[in-house]
Amino acid sequence: MTDTQVRVRAAYSVVLERLRRDIMLSRILPGERFPPEREHAERLGVSRVTLREALRVLEGEGLIEVRRGVNGGSIVKAPAVPDGRTPPLAPWSEIEGLLEFRASIEPLAARRAAQRLTDEGLAGLEAAVRGLDTASDIATFRSLDSAFHLLIAELADLPLLLDAVEATRIAMFESLDRLDFDVVLASTQRAHRRVLAAIVEGNPKLAERRMTAHLADSSREVAEVYARFVSP
Repeated sequence: MTDTQVRVRAAYSVVLERLRRDIMLSRILPGERFPPEREHAERLGVSRVTLREALRVLEGEGLIEVRRGVNGGSIVKAPAVPDGRTPPLAPWSEIEGLLEFRASIEPLAARRAAQRLTDEGLAGLEAAVRGLDTASDIATFRSLDSAFHLLIAELADLPLLLDAVEATRIAMFESLDRLDFDVVLASTQRAHRRVLAAIVEGNPKLAERRMTAHLADSSREVAEVYARFVSP
């Protein structure tokens, strides 16, 4: 029997992963600031030194800009496009697989959320649904869309399920956010209201069916837009 070393992750790398995930999930949008350093460190339960190390890496990756002075702070940046060129889309087979995986896990989240809805959760879902009525750009749309789906996954009270929903959204929308979201905005608004109504009703099976229908419609629309986008 051989001894193996147990590698413990540095504290800053855990914080880095959390902050990077928040940016990729549009929990904080380009142009917005992270909380002040002291407050942010307290929220995360880490030292200011640990937080600074994580922010330094994010700055090096081009995800944030750190400004000094009274009006400074850590500001999220829009993704850079090297040499002004549009990065290539992922192959359709990869996106299709992600859509299928999403369709297998999010209806479960909706079903469980209908059995576990809280007042705080309801307020968050309603705010996300209302916000879509005035969404005018892809960043705002994605933030509100993510808020709705991720809150449902949180209400499902199954950490592995939430992790899977988060990871799938990050993988999908790094590429898909370059497509025209106006095509899916109206149907997304309608579908979110229908899913929310079923969750509020406390009807797990109906919430599951409506989420399944929403994701099926969304997948068809994404396929149509993708096909137009890659057509010569």
